[in-house]
Amino acid sequence: MAEKTRDGIKSGPAGRPCDENFDACLDSPEFLNLLQHRFAPPASSPGPSKQKPSEEPATKKPKTGPQNLKGASKGNFMRVPSELLALGCVGATTKGHRLCFDYNLRRCKLPVKDQRCGKGLHLCAVKGCRKMHMAVECPDKGNAAREHGYRVLPVDCKRNRHKPRCRIVSLDLSEAHAWEVLEYIVDTCDVVAVHLAPKKTSFLSNRSGIHMMQKFCGDVEPHEHAPWGISADGGFATALEAQYPDAMCEQLVKFVDELCSDKGIKISPASLQQPRAHRCLFEHLTKSPMDLVKLRIQRLKLWTSWARDLAKDESEYKLTLDPRVRAVLGAKRLLLMKKVAEEIGWPDTELFSELATGFRLVGNATRSNVFQQGLKAATLSEEQLMRDAKFLKPALLGKIRASGGGEHSSALYDITEKLLPFERSAEILGVVFDLGLSSEGRVSISNKPSRVEELNDALLGILNEKFVIPTSMPSVLGKLQYAVVLEESQLKAFETLRCRLCSGRPKTSLADDVEKPVLIFTDGALEYEGDAAKATIGGVSLKPDGACEVFGCAVPDDVLKRWQDGGKTHVIGLVELYACVVSLLHWKPDVSSRRVILFVDNWPALDVLVKGTSLQPEWRELLLLLEDPVEDNFMLWIARVPSASNVADHPSRGSLKELEFLRPYKCVQPFCPVTKLPLKSTVC
Repeated sequence: MAEKTRDGIKSGPAGRPCDENFDACLDSPEFLNLLQHRFAPPASSPGPSKQKPSEEPATKKPKTGPQNLKGASKGNFMRVPSELLALGCVGATTKGHRLCFDYNLRRCKLPVKDQRCGKGLHLCAVKGCRKMHMAVECPDKGNAAREHGYRVLPVDCKRNRHKPRCRIVSLDLSEAHAWEVLEYIVDTCDVVAVHLAPKKTSFLSNRSGIHMMQKFCGDVEPHEHAPWGISADGGFATALEAQYPDAMCEQLVKFVDELCSDKGIKISPASLQQPRAHRCLFEHLTKSPMDLVKLRIQRLKLWTSWARDLAKDESEYKLTLDPRVRAVLGAKRLLLMKKVAEEIGWPDTELFSELATGFRLVGNATRSNVFQQGLKAATLSEEQLMRDAKFLKPALLGKIRASGGGEHSSALYDITEKLLPFERSAEILGVVFDLGLSSEGRVSISNKPSRVEELNDALLGILNEKFVIPTSMPSVLGKLQYAVVLEESQLKAFETLRCRLCSGRPKTSLADDVEKPVLIFTDGALEYEGDAAKATIGGVSLKPDGACEVFGCAVPDDVLKRWQDGGKTHVIGLVELYACVVSLLHWKPDVSSRRVILFVDNWPALDVLVKGTSLQPEWRELLLLLEDPVEDNFMLWIARVPSASNVADHPSRGSLKELEFLRPYKCVQPFCPVTKLPLKSTVC
């Protein structure tokens, strides 16, 4: 596609270039070659085990612990207090860690470290919860309504002394504010039932279906009542039985289910009830990617025209807003947003009025019709809050001072302090960004010392053992699929990596003026004179200032023979890669820290250059020649060029007459990176 759209992809009178060439690309030999079946890899022999041959197999250690002793039970016996049993609590986590019962009953006074005291973990003991709150405050304990898809708002007077099974909202129904809160909840939430339980042992309802609750104690579930009297903590013993039994809760939820069924109410997620969501899903499932792009462009054009039409009204409207609100909104276009919302049927119709006037910090919030309405009821009216603020504020500040902070408070203060001067360097995910020379337009990037030390130790171990065990490698080096014995080229790669990490200079980026990149074209040729193979390479360098350098050289015979060992004859890929390596090493000093585009007309060579490695040892050896830890690198981009457009094609075949349009150019003679000797020129 890049080759066929070299003139650009901007739409023209004939249409979009990408659309016109799409079918041709699908039928191209390059693409069809990628779709061909490949030979299955040969059956691999069992790789060496992770254990060295000289070591004896490790003896399996027997498990120890009380759970493995003869006659011992599977876990330590812990008697859960009856108060917690009534809440559906357990004594330990699924991994056997003991839970602190006193914490879950709000009466633990032992010192706590790492969410644990001497009696156990300070986590919720309700079965399946394990969150960082007490069991008596857990919203999930014994909540049968929640399991059936309902949300419950339990309301009670704070003067009641019984222990509830869920979080209670304390409201005094003798005050007018309490009824205002309840009325607001009924108006803004999808309330399906209101359940009243007066002081007497009866329910108050306007539905005859409540008669299904007429059951005796023995009809619910076998249980025993606590005796009358005073409990050990000084409260009434019967206070523990104020909550409803589980079976009674299930029966009450069944009554609500029948009530919803009679009213035709379906309990389902709010997101599935949005017709806009259905419409968007339908478009994505029925339209092609190109149709979706066209649809989005059409909508963006429509909204852009609306923005132009509303520009004057937007300016006049913002002048009517409070200056503080206007400063916060900045360049946001409220009228345009409101019109778009109306066009798509956005359910929150009050949003833009609140954006203009500001959102309330206290009091009742307006219903969004987008998010599920919260059930957190206000225990104080706004008037009560303002009246009691002069007492609440000192009490709150005094409570904060008395807490003294936790063990991490000082460290938290240090890392969140915003008045310290800016550092010249910063560490992000193990990488150090040094801005010490930013005034000169230079930014250096390097690994942090601790990471270098860790990697150096790991790489030294690999080089000494000549063996890699995946589980022993640091995570930053990645994971291999199996243990391997390293070859010579692989050992050299690890050694180069170690040198680059430990002795290589930091990577420096220059914030210079944007300039055109240096262009380097390479090519290789492999021809036969009888049975004798002859390999040649060529390269052309074009700099932004117009300077041009050219070379055409023969590949040394001993290098070519080494590539052809083992019966390999057509090694054109290696010749093409060799041309790239020679070109990059020769022109590397002239293009240090600059942008370079390397053009190659051979796909395998381009592929391994991008990856930086190859499964073939001969290819990998050539790639390793490009790695030099002490030299600065350039910013390289590699692209393919067709042979017909490759200006290095003729120099690689010993001819320069086709490059007259590049004059004046300079003929250069590079060195062979393998033999370290000058290459024999075929053009100079």
